[in-house]
Amino acid sequence: MGVSYLKLITKEFLNRLKDRYGSLTFCYHINKDLPSLVTALNHRFKNDFILKHFADVESSIHEFFEPLYTLEIKIREINELLHIDIKVTHGGDFDITSETQRVIKEIIELKNEILKIKVEKNLINIESDLKDKILNLVEKDKKNILKIAIKEALELDERDLVIFLHNKIVIKKFTLKGYERRFNGIPPEELNKMKLELFPNQGDIQKKFIKIVNKTLKNQLNLSKIAPANFMKNSIKIIQKEVFLFLDSELENIDKVLIEGFGNYIFRENYDLAFKIINKKLIELIMEKDANAMKFIQYFNGETDLDGNTRYQRPKITNEEGHKINALTIINIVSQHKNNLKALEVKEREIEQIESEIVLFNKEMGKSMEASQILEDDEGSLNRKIELLEKDSMRVNDLILATKNDIEQKAKLNHKLKEIKLNIDKLSNEFEPIKEKKKSIDIKIANINSRVQKRIKNLYDLNKKRENLLKSQKPISDRFEMFSLFLEKTLKKKRVKIS
Repeated sequence: MGVSYLKLITKEFLNRLKDRYGSLTFCYHINKDLPSLVTALNHRFKNDFILKHFADVESSIHEFFEPLYTLEIKIREINELLHIDIKVTHGGDFDITSETQRVIKEIIELKNEILKIKVEKNLINIESDLKDKILNLVEKDKKNILKIAIKEALELDERDLVIFLHNKIVIKKFTLKGYERRFNGIPPEELNKMKLELFPNQGDIQKKFIKIVNKTLKNQLNLSKIAPANFMKNSIKIIQKEVFLFLDSELENIDKVLIEGFGNYIFRENYDLAFKIINKKLIELIMEKDANAMKFIQYFNGETDLDGNTRYQRPKITNEEGHKINALTIINIVSQHKNNLKALEVKEREIEQIESEIVLFNKEMGKSMEASQILEDDEGSLNRKIELLEKDSMRVNDLILATKNDIEQKAKLNHKLKEIKLNIDKLSNEFEPIKEKKKSIDIKIANINSRVQKRIKNLYDLNKKRENLLKSQKPISDRFEMFSLFLEKTLKKKRVKIS
């Protein structure tokens, strides 16, 4: 029993440190915390027992940090006091005893320059040449070495953050502001600048976010499959994780702290949007009478869940006054709204059909009017030609009258006059088919126009019917919109821990 307690105390100690520091990098500085482990062990066991079974403490520490770090652990007793020492011999694919120590020494040489930087809002912004000097101390893929070395060289608190942005290195001094816990210590204004630089068009990041949420709704958060309790417990974590994965794939060589801080910032900005999308999908499934979606509506009743040994109170769907809304009421309203949508859709299709017919008739009428205009132009052209010929005829006739003695000349003029009259007759004969054709086309235009006018009247009547239908549906539509909003608010709520 004593041996298992040794392991348990050690594991609890390490988990507390992990929660405190937020990562496993505290193993580089764990020695300053080890006296509290010794105190915890001595509270239950004497030195002889701890020394005899120290292998269990050692194995617990190794298991906790493997496979990320290789440790050398020693225990000594000096003046009846136990001392545990831990040395990291290998971690994060680099040699702690060589490269990290070199970088620490080189940053110590830059320490005065760094400390001259004015601290604003608990931030030290290392920029320009100094930033480049520090970054050049290691290869691009070994920024973790820099982070450890900067903390060591500047004697920072383990809870202080070192963040590598694309144009500077930021040291964030530990504070307890709410936003800093949410965004891994990175100020919102810095994250907003980053967002504007990476996604200058706000619509781009929203489109990406919508895709991420829809992806989760097809997989981990499939509302046709997931249990409501699991949704309440895991929905935010799942969407956050997908946002982190997206950012990690989009941004190269970005620190995990920054990915999570930026991801949480993006998620916080689009939080309402996420649940609008989820709510819309859930309502669509309710309309389809999906069995699992129905369970969601029935789940939000304020009753109790048992999760392991912990009891939680479920959220309930309530109106603006806080009164509970019955699941059956919501299902009925959704069903009525669906029927209303179908009726409205029928009217919309009828309207679309009439509008399409009007467009087609207008196109046909336009072509006919063009053809009629061409024939009218042809008539005008014939008239102009005949007018010119008639003028020639009058001129030649005048010449004949003026010619008295020259018989030969007179004969030539008479022949020419005869040709002109023949041409006039020929052109005059072309009028009739053109007139007939134009008359036929004009009748067609009149018929099409009559049909268009009938369609316009039908369209007016249908639009009036649509307006009346919308008015009659409004009470149900208003209730549906209201219940939809109440459901969306409920989806955002958390289960309340009871015990």
